[in-house]
This record gives sequence, structure tokens and C-alpha cells, in this order.
Amino acid sequence: MSLRLSSAEIAAIERATSVLLAPFSYEDGESWRRAAAHAIADCVGADASSFQLVLPGMPIIAADPDVARALEAMDPLPPDWVVEALTVRRRTLGLTVTDWEELFDASQVRTTDFYNDIVRPQRLLAPITMLKGLRESPLPASLSVYFDNESSAHRQAARRKEILRLLYAAYCAGLRAYLALRQNAAALKRLADDVSIGVLRFDKVGRVVSENEFFQRLMCTDPNRDFVRSEIVRKVHGLIAIATHASTQRQMSFDFPTRAGRYRVLPAFLNGVSGEDCGCLIALVERFRPQRMTTTEIASRFSLTQRELECALLLSHGLSSRDMAQRLGISINTARRHVERIFLKLDVHNRVAAVAKLTALSLFWFLGDLGELLTMSTVC
Repeated sequence: MSLRLSSAEIAAIERATSVLLAPFSYEDGESWRRAAAHAIADCVGADASSFQLVLPGMPIIAADPDVARALEAMDPLPPDWVVEALTVRRRTLGLTVTDWEELFDASQVRTTDFYNDIVRPQRLLAPITMLKGLRESPLPASLSVYFDNESSAHRQAARRKEILRLLYAAYCAGLRAYLALRQNAAALKRLADDVSIGVLRFDKVGRVVSENEFFQRLMCTDPNRDFVRSEIVRKVHGLIAIATHASTQRQMSFDFPTRAGRYRVLPAFLNGVSGEDCGCLIALVERFRPQRMTTTEIASRFSLTQRELECALLLSHGLSSRDMAQRLGISINTARRHVERIFLKLDVHNRVAAVAKLTALSLFWFLGDLGELLTMSTVC
């Protein structure tokens, strides 16, 4: 049939096309499906709409609450005769945009409990449906519109089906993109669960979508876990704000310490992905524990004698040669010679450099061992 569209209809079709092609722009899959159903309803002047998709781990029906509650009476699957029409008859006739007159014997439908207990009371009359078969689902994805006045709707059915055929390609493309998103999200989740590194996923506004098991184990062993989580979220919010106002998304890392160790966080944007199904940004989190060297390791690494080791520990604590001599019961000249040999073995030239090197090597954590060292009778 020849189809002439008003400027309002053209604008509605353009809006619907934009919604159908942009599943990544919505918070989650159900939100996208609801928005798509509303946009399609606006194109044909429908009174209600729904987007049904039989996939694991998500609501089958996305629609306004009243419509969803009514259709959920069919959950988990509609009656057998509906299933046969949506699968066998649809494939036999090659139907993509259709109505009840093509799918069923309408006179028999009106005698069923399904029609009289669900369809008529909820005014879900004269449905027109876009159907797309899926490998992932036993039933085709169906985006349907409904009308309050059945006789009036029938008079406009042919024209409305033509309008929906204009949108069918966008409907199929949006579905493919959404299913690819789900598959990638599942692969990302499996990867995140398997790796020995913390992985957090964030949505487009910076809310945490999920934490993998390894990150949760890290948090169980850190008393500052609330600080760690809040600091990661704060930094990610800042990164999202920068990316929003920048022409390119820079990759950057940041780190911060807690008593349990130092955390390094590498955020990365997942371009074209958002929503609770996957997340638009992931943050990889590592914790580096301070390496605690034993006194034996310290002495071996720098070829320090026992007395030089004692002096090194006191030096790292900021004691002068005079204080060392008093603490160790040796002369100040002997203490100075020990310090000079420490400088030589550490390959530094002054106290500041020596303390910096010892501190960087975490030697200062072992000052608690000094009491034990000072009780030893080893003589230089």
C-alpha cells in the first residue's frame, strides 16, 4: 500500500529508530526495552505496548506495570496454541510484522480463557507485533502494541503494520547489539571471576555494578575496606567527569595506601557499553603488601655484620652516632666507623641517603626487632 506520513509520524519514527538502535544508552536491558515499546506505541497511536524476551536472568516482559502484571499471567510461557503460532506458523508464513488475524483463527481465540480472562479485561486488544526469532530463546522476541477499541484498531491495522515494517530493521539491529552486549558481559564476568586480581565494574554514572570474588577477598582482609571502596569510587567519578568533558578518554592509574598495603587501581572504559548488564567502565585493583625482610635477609643483602645491622636499625630510626654509642655501649668513634661502613655497603654518602634507602627497603618496620638484637652478645 502507498504510505503517506505526516511530519509528526516521521518525527515519531525517527525517535523510535534512535531508541531501538541505542540499547547501550539505557541503565539496563529492561529500561531499554520499556523505552523501545513506548516509542513504537507513539508511532502508531497505541494505548499500550510490551517488549517480551525469554532470556535467562532477566524479566520476560518489559512494559508499564499494569500491562506487565497482566501478561505475567502467562508466565513462564503463553498457552501452547500461542507458542505454536509464534514459532511454527510464524516461520511457515515468514511473518515479521503481524497481527492476530494472520497468526490465529481469531474467532477461536475469542472463546479462550486467555482472551476473556486477560486480554479483554486489560484492554490489550487488536495487538500488532514485530517478531524476531532468536537462537538464544525458545520464543521469538516480540514487541507488541495494543488498543482499547478493537473495531477501530482493525480499520487502521494495515497502515500501522506498514509503519512498523519501516522500523523492523532498526528493531533487529538493536536486538543484535543488545544480545552481543549480554554475551560480552557474560564473558567479562567469567574472566573477572577467574583472574587473581580485583575487578570492579561501574555503570555510566559511576555506580558499582559488581565486584569479583578476588576483590571481595581483598576487602575481607583489610580493616580499611570502607575507605578503599570509597576512594576507588571517588577516583572513578573524577575520571568519568574528565572523560565527559574531554574529546578522548585517557587511561590513567592511581594508587593509595592503607595499613594492609598499597592499592594500585587501573580504570578502563568499555566503549559503547553501559548498564547493569556489563558496565561502561572497569577498574582493575591490585594490592601490594610491604615486603618485610628478616634481619638475616637484611644482613645478607648488604653484607652487614651483626653490629652494623644494629647500627643500621638505629640509624634508620634517626639516632646520632653519639646516641648509638650510648645505646650499644661502645665508643663514639666505633659507632662512627660502623656508620661509615654502612654508608659504603649501602652505596650512599650521607645519613639522609642512608635513611631513605633503608626506609624504601622497609627496614624501619623491623625496629621492633631491635630489642632482641641488642640482647645478643655478638661482637663486631
